[in-house]
Amino acid sequence: MILSKELKKDLIIIILILGACATLWSGISYRFYHQYWEESWDSKTYIEMSQGKLLQENTNMKYRILTPLLVKFLPFNVHINFFILNSFFVISTTIVFFYYLKKLGFSRIIAFIGVLLFLLNPSTHYLVWVKADAISIFLQTLFFYLMLINAHFMWLCLVCVIGALNKIQILFCPVFYFLQKKKLVRTGLLIALIIITVYLIKFNLGGTEVGDPIFYANLKDNWFGLRMLLTRPYYLLIVIIIYSSIWIFALKNYKIAPRFVKKAFPLIFLILAQLFIGNSVFRYMLYAYNILIPSALMEIKTLEKNR
Repeated sequence: MILSKELKKDLIIIILILGACATLWSGISYRFYHQYWEESWDSKTYIEMSQGKLLQENTNMKYRILTPLLVKFLPFNVHINFFILNSFFVISTTIVFFYYLKKLGFSRIIAFIGVLLFLLNPSTHYLVWVKADAISIFLQTLFFYLMLINAHFMWLCLVCVIGALNKIQILFCPVFYFLQKKKLVRTGLLIALIIITVYLIKFNLGGTEVGDPIFYANLKDNWFGLRMLLTRPYYLLIVIIIYSSIWIFALKNYKIAPRFVKKAFPLIFLILAQLFIGNSVFRYMLYAYNILIPSALMEIKTLEKNR
Protein backbone atom coordinates (compact mmCIF):
# COMPACT_ATOMS: atom_id res chain seq x y z
CA MET A 1 0.00 0.00 0.00
CA ILE A 2 1.51 3.32 -1.11
CA LEU A 3 0.78 6.21 1.23
CA SER A 4 0.49 9.74 -0.06
CA LYS A 5 2.98 12.34 1.13
CA GLU A 6 0.27 14.18 3.06
CA LEU A 7 -0.88 11.02 4.84
CA LYS A 8 2.71 10.15 5.78
CA LYS A 9 3.09 13.56 7.41
CA ASP A 10 -0.16 13.04 9.30
CA LEU A 11 1.01 9.61 10.47
CA ILE A 12 4.21 11.13 11.84
CA ILE A 13 2.17 13.61 13.87
CA ILE A 14 -0.16 10.84 15.08
CA ILE A 15 2.85 8.79 16.21
CA LEU A 16 4.11 11.84 18.11
CA ILE A 17 0.67 12.17 19.71
CA LEU A 18 0.74 8.52 20.78
CA GLY A 19 4.20 9.06 22.20
CA ALA A 20 3.00 12.09 24.12
CA CYS A 21 0.13 10.03 25.55
CA ALA A 22 2.51 7.26 26.63
CA THR A 23 4.89 9.75 28.25
CA LEU A 24 2.05 11.51 30.02
CA TRP A 25 0.52 8.39 31.54
CA SER A 26 3.71 6.45 32.25
CA GLY A 27 4.46 8.82 35.11
CA ILE A 28 1.11 8.19 36.80
CA SER A 29 1.65 5.49 39.39
CA TYR A 30 -0.70 2.60 39.90
CA ARG A 31 -0.60 3.29 43.62
CA PHE A 32 -2.00 6.77 43.14
CA TYR A 33 -4.82 5.51 40.94
CA HIS A 34 -5.54 2.59 43.24
CA GLN A 35 -5.94 4.92 46.21
CA TYR A 36 -8.33 7.11 44.25
CA TRP A 37 -10.36 4.15 43.01
CA GLU A 38 -10.87 2.96 46.56
CA GLU A 39 -12.07 6.35 47.81
CA SER A 40 -14.14 7.80 44.95
CA TRP A 41 -17.89 7.29 45.21
CA ASP A 42 -18.69 7.35 41.51
CA SER A 43 -15.66 5.16 40.70
CA LYS A 44 -16.98 2.51 43.06
CA THR A 45 -20.32 2.69 41.30
CA TYR A 46 -18.78 2.26 37.84
CA ILE A 47 -16.80 -0.74 39.09
CA GLU A 48 -19.97 -2.30 40.50
CA MET A 49 -21.77 -1.69 37.20
CA SER A 50 -18.94 -3.26 35.20
CA GLN A 51 -19.30 -6.36 37.37
CA GLY A 52 -23.02 -6.61 36.66
CA LYS A 53 -24.13 -5.01 39.90
CA LEU A 54 -26.26 -1.90 40.34
CA LEU A 55 -26.22 -0.23 43.73
CA GLN A 56 -29.72 0.75 44.77
CA GLU A 57 -28.51 3.87 46.54
CA ASN A 58 -26.92 5.10 43.31
CA THR A 59 -29.88 4.78 40.96
CA ASN A 60 -29.14 8.22 39.50
CA MET A 61 -26.15 6.76 37.63
CA LYS A 62 -27.82 3.64 36.26
CA TYR A 63 -28.30 5.06 32.79
CA ARG A 64 -24.50 5.43 32.33
CA ILE A 65 -24.13 1.90 31.03
CA LEU A 66 -21.78 2.32 28.06
CA THR A 67 -18.39 2.62 29.76
CA PRO A 68 -19.01 -0.13 32.38
CA LEU A 69 -20.44 -2.41 29.69
CA LEU A 70 -17.36 -2.05 27.46
CA VAL A 71 -15.07 -2.54 30.47
CA LYS A 72 -16.89 -5.77 31.28
CA PHE A 73 -15.72 -7.35 28.02
CA LEU A 74 -12.02 -6.64 28.60
CA PRO A 75 -10.03 -9.59 30.03
CA PHE A 76 -7.86 -7.94 32.70
CA ASN A 77 -8.27 -6.60 36.23
CA VAL A 78 -11.23 -4.21 36.38
CA HIS A 79 -9.03 -1.22 37.22
CA ILE A 80 -6.67 -1.97 34.35
CA ASN A 81 -9.66 -2.46 32.05
CA PHE A 82 -10.90 1.05 32.84
CA PHE A 83 -7.42 2.44 32.24
CA ILE A 84 -7.09 0.66 28.88
CA LEU A 85 -10.57 1.62 27.66
CA ASN A 86 -10.34 5.26 28.73
CA SER A 87 -6.79 5.60 27.40
CA PHE A 88 -8.00 4.29 24.04
CA PHE A 89 -10.75 6.91 23.85
CA VAL A 90 -8.48 9.75 24.99
CA ILE A 91 -6.01 8.79 22.25
CA SER A 92 -8.90 8.58 19.76
CA THR A 93 -10.01 12.03 20.90
CA THR A 94 -6.58 13.52 20.24
CA ILE A 95 -6.50 12.07 16.72
CA VAL A 96 -9.99 13.36 15.85
CA PHE A 97 -9.08 16.70 17.45
CA PHE A 98 -5.93 16.88 15.31
CA TYR A 99 -7.96 16.52 12.10
CA TYR A 100 -10.59 18.92 13.50
CA LEU A 101 -7.90 21.59 13.93
CA LYS A 102 -6.50 20.89 10.47
CA LYS A 103 -9.97 21.25 8.96
CA LEU A 104 -10.26 24.61 10.72
CA GLY A 105 -7.24 25.75 8.72
CA PHE A 106 -4.35 25.19 11.11
CA SER A 107 -1.06 23.71 9.94
CA ARG A 108 0.09 20.30 11.16
CA ILE A 109 2.51 21.83 13.65
CA ILE A 110 -0.07 24.21 15.13
CA ALA A 111 -2.65 21.40 15.24
CA PHE A 112 -0.11 19.25 17.10
CA ILE A 113 0.47 22.09 19.58
CA GLY A 114 -3.30 22.20 20.11
CA VAL A 115 -3.33 18.47 20.84
CA LEU A 116 -0.51 18.94 23.35
CA LEU A 117 -2.47 21.71 25.07
CA PHE A 118 -5.25 19.18 25.57
CA LEU A 119 -2.95 16.34 26.66
CA LEU A 120 -0.91 18.43 29.08
CA ASN A 121 -3.96 19.80 30.85
CA PRO A 122 -3.99 18.24 34.34
CA SER A 123 -7.71 17.51 33.98
CA THR A 124 -6.94 15.17 31.07
CA HIS A 125 -5.24 12.79 33.52
CA TYR A 126 -8.63 12.46 35.17
CA LEU A 127 -10.12 10.92 32.03
CA VAL A 128 -8.08 7.72 32.28
CA TRP A 129 -9.22 6.97 35.84
CA VAL A 130 -12.28 4.89 36.67
CA LYS A 131 -14.63 7.44 35.14
CA ALA A 132 -17.00 7.68 32.16
CA ASP A 133 -15.90 11.06 30.77
CA ALA A 134 -13.37 9.78 28.22
CA ILE A 135 -16.04 8.40 25.88
CA SER A 136 -18.20 11.51 26.33
CA ILE A 137 -15.30 13.84 25.46
CA PHE A 138 -14.53 11.68 22.42
CA LEU A 139 -18.14 11.75 21.20
CA GLN A 140 -18.36 15.51 21.62
CA THR A 141 -15.15 15.97 19.63
CA LEU A 142 -16.51 13.63 16.96
CA PHE A 143 -19.78 15.62 16.88
CA PHE A 144 -17.86 18.87 16.35
CA TYR A 145 -15.82 17.30 13.55
CA LEU A 146 -18.89 15.82 11.85
CA MET A 147 -20.54 19.24 11.97
CA LEU A 148 -17.44 20.83 10.49
CA ILE A 149 -17.38 18.45 7.50
CA ASN A 150 -21.17 18.76 7.02
CA ALA A 151 -21.88 15.11 7.75
CA HIS A 152 -25.41 13.78 7.34
CA PHE A 153 -27.78 14.64 10.18
CA MET A 154 -28.35 10.94 10.92
CA TRP A 155 -24.70 10.62 12.01
CA LEU A 156 -25.26 13.44 14.49
CA CYS A 157 -28.35 11.66 15.82
CA LEU A 158 -26.36 8.45 16.23
CA VAL A 159 -23.61 10.23 18.19
CA CYS A 160 -26.21 11.78 20.50
CA VAL A 161 -27.95 8.46 21.19
CA ILE A 162 -24.65 6.69 21.91
CA GLY A 163 -23.59 9.61 24.09
CA ALA A 164 -26.83 9.37 26.08
CA LEU A 165 -25.80 5.83 27.07
CA ASN A 166 -22.72 7.26 28.73
CA LYS A 167 -23.31 10.70 30.29
CA ILE A 168 -25.93 13.40 29.96
CA GLN A 169 -23.24 15.95 29.07
CA ILE A 170 -23.88 14.95 25.46
CA LEU A 171 -26.62 17.59 25.70
CA PHE A 172 -23.92 20.14 24.94
CA CYS A 173 -23.95 18.84 21.36
CA PRO A 174 -27.55 19.82 20.43
CA VAL A 175 -26.87 23.29 21.84
CA PHE A 176 -23.79 23.50 19.65
CA TYR A 177 -25.84 22.30 16.66
CA PHE A 178 -28.38 25.09 17.23
CA LEU A 179 -25.66 27.73 17.50
CA GLN A 180 -24.25 26.58 14.16
CA LYS A 181 -27.38 25.80 12.15
CA LYS A 182 -30.19 27.73 13.90
CA LYS A 183 -32.56 24.85 13.09
CA LEU A 184 -34.93 24.61 16.04
CA VAL A 185 -36.81 21.46 14.99
CA ARG A 186 -33.67 19.40 14.39
CA THR A 187 -32.15 20.70 17.63
CA GLY A 188 -35.31 19.62 19.45
CA LEU A 189 -35.06 16.19 17.82
CA LEU A 190 -31.48 15.73 19.05
CA ILE A 191 -32.47 16.75 22.59
CA ALA A 192 -35.51 14.46 22.49
CA LEU A 193 -33.40 11.49 21.35
CA ILE A 194 -31.03 12.02 24.29
CA ILE A 195 -33.73 12.42 26.93
CA ILE A 196 -35.82 9.51 25.63
CA THR A 197 -32.75 7.24 25.53
CA VAL A 198 -31.83 8.14 29.12
CA TYR A 199 -35.33 7.61 30.46
CA LEU A 200 -35.84 4.34 28.59
CA ILE A 201 -32.71 2.98 30.26
CA LYS A 202 -33.74 4.37 33.64
CA PHE A 203 -37.21 2.83 33.54
CA ASN A 204 -35.86 -0.46 32.25
CA LEU A 205 -33.25 -0.74 35.02
CA GLY A 206 -35.39 0.77 37.77
CA GLY A 207 -35.54 4.26 39.16
CA THR A 208 -36.87 7.43 37.57
CA GLU A 209 -34.47 10.16 38.69
CA VAL A 210 -31.81 11.01 36.15
CA GLY A 211 -29.54 12.49 38.77
CA ASP A 212 -27.37 14.89 36.77
CA PRO A 213 -27.18 18.61 37.53
CA ILE A 214 -28.58 19.47 34.09
CA PHE A 215 -31.82 17.76 35.11
CA TYR A 216 -31.96 18.51 38.81
CA ALA A 217 -29.76 19.49 41.73
CA ASN A 218 -30.31 17.67 44.98
CA LEU A 219 -30.00 19.57 48.26
CA LYS A 220 -26.78 17.88 49.31
CA ASP A 221 -24.74 18.63 46.18
CA ASN A 222 -26.45 21.80 44.97
CA TRP A 223 -23.87 24.28 43.65
CA PHE A 224 -21.07 22.08 45.00
CA GLY A 225 -18.48 23.40 42.56
CA LEU A 226 -19.29 27.05 43.25
CA ARG A 227 -19.23 26.51 47.02
CA MET A 228 -15.86 24.79 46.70
CA LEU A 229 -14.42 27.74 44.80
CA LEU A 230 -15.81 30.25 47.31
CA THR A 231 -14.87 28.40 50.51
CA ARG A 232 -11.50 27.09 49.36
CA PRO A 233 -9.65 29.93 47.57
CA TYR A 234 -6.74 27.68 46.60
CA TYR A 235 -9.10 25.75 44.30
CA LEU A 236 -9.82 28.98 42.46
CA LEU A 237 -6.07 29.58 42.20
CA ILE A 238 -5.60 26.11 40.70
CA VAL A 239 -8.35 26.78 38.13
CA ILE A 240 -6.69 30.08 37.17
CA ILE A 241 -3.27 28.46 36.84
CA ILE A 242 -4.55 25.53 34.76
CA TYR A 243 -6.75 27.48 32.35
CA SER A 244 -5.48 31.08 32.45
CA SER A 245 -3.21 30.90 29.39
CA ILE A 246 -5.91 29.19 27.31
CA TRP A 247 -8.59 31.68 28.41
CA ILE A 248 -6.38 34.75 27.89
CA PHE A 249 -5.41 33.84 24.34
CA ALA A 250 -8.84 32.43 23.47
CA LEU A 251 -10.60 35.66 24.46
CA LYS A 252 -7.86 37.84 22.95
CA ASN A 253 -8.27 36.16 19.57
CA TYR A 254 -12.05 35.73 19.64
CA LYS A 255 -12.63 38.21 16.81
CA ILE A 256 -10.22 36.46 14.46
CA ALA A 257 -11.13 32.91 15.44
CA PRO A 258 -12.63 30.65 12.74
CA ARG A 259 -16.32 31.46 12.26
CA PHE A 260 -17.23 27.90 13.18
CA VAL A 261 -15.54 28.32 16.57
CA LYS A 262 -16.77 31.87 17.15
CA LYS A 263 -20.41 30.82 16.77
CA ALA A 264 -19.91 28.18 19.46
CA PHE A 265 -18.64 30.56 22.17
CA PRO A 266 -22.05 30.94 23.91
CA LEU A 267 -21.89 27.20 24.71
CA ILE A 268 -19.09 28.00 27.17
CA PHE A 269 -21.61 29.66 29.50
CA LEU A 270 -23.59 26.41 29.73
CA ILE A 271 -20.38 24.50 30.41
CA LEU A 272 -19.45 26.98 33.16
CA ALA A 273 -22.90 26.50 34.70
CA GLN A 274 -22.31 22.75 34.76
CA LEU A 275 -18.91 23.43 36.34
CA PHE A 276 -20.48 25.35 39.23
CA ILE A 277 -23.56 23.17 39.73
CA GLY A 278 -21.81 19.81 39.43
CA ASN A 279 -19.36 18.19 41.80
CA SER A 280 -16.22 18.59 39.69
CA VAL A 281 -14.41 21.90 39.51
CA PHE A 282 -11.89 21.00 36.82
CA ARG A 283 -13.13 18.06 34.78
CA TYR A 284 -16.11 19.70 33.08
CA MET A 285 -13.96 22.48 31.61
CA LEU A 286 -12.58 19.88 29.20
CA TYR A 287 -15.92 20.01 27.41
CA ALA A 288 -14.97 23.53 26.27
CA TYR A 289 -11.59 22.67 24.77
CA ASN A 290 -13.00 22.25 21.23
CA ILE A 291 -13.84 25.95 21.40
CA LEU A 292 -11.10 27.47 23.56
CA ILE A 293 -8.02 25.81 22.09
CA PRO A 294 -8.70 26.69 18.41
CA SER A 295 -9.32 30.30 19.41
CA ALA A 296 -6.12 30.38 21.49
CA LEU A 297 -4.13 28.84 18.62
CA MET A 298 -4.93 31.88 16.50
CA GLU A 299 -2.18 33.63 18.48
CA ILE A 300 0.40 31.24 17.03
CA LYS A 301 -1.15 31.36 13.56
CA THR A 302 -1.01 35.17 13.60
CA LEU A 303 2.63 35.15 14.68
CA GLU A 304 3.42 32.64 11.92
CA LYS A 305 1.80 34.89 9.30
CA ASN A 306 3.63 38.00 10.53
CA ARG A 307 7.01 36.33 10.54
